[in-house]
Amino acid sequence: VRAALSREEELQMLVARAMHRLNHSRQDAGFSHEFADRWLDEFLLNWIGSRMLLSQYVACVEGRPTGIIDPNCDPAEVCRRAANEVQEICDEHWQLVPSVLVECHSAGDDRNAPRFSYIPGFLKYIIIEILKNSCRATLEVCRFPREVQKRPVSVLVCADERRVAIRISDRAKGI
Repeated sequence: VRAALSREEELQMLVARAMHRLNHSRQDAGFSHEFADRWLDEFLLNWIGSRMLLSQYVACVEGRPTGIIDPNCDPAEVCRRAANEVQEICDEHWQLVPSVLVECHSAGDDRNAPRFSYIPGFLKYIIIEILKNSCRATLEVCRFPREVQKRPVSVLVCADERRVAIRISDRAKGI
């Protein structure tokens, strides 16, 4: 099972390279954007489901009673870690790093960070993907390093006793 999990990590890069090539040869091969989007959606849903089940199994076998689920998951901390990783990626690829501001509010007592039962690894994966899009869009809009600092990406984590919401916004072109 561990070997299958490690093979899956390599699979992500292979699929990314294949989609990049497909994107550049799409006109010649007759593949539409709709076909590629549909295929990627199905692939990623299957990948996430398989990865989750395999990881849960390994965690339970290793003696963790809740497996990969953290009953006390701190979404603000997950967002901070994701932001740091995305900033490192931006620095590597563009040599510019947008500011990512993570704010946290909890109903009743703002000193306590919201917590909920969730899978931190998958939450981080989702947040990284969204932040990569926001940071890329921000960097594409900015021509000078000064401009980048004037357009921070904002992550707002809010919670009450029943729900947690995460809002990510930027000041790039957008939808």
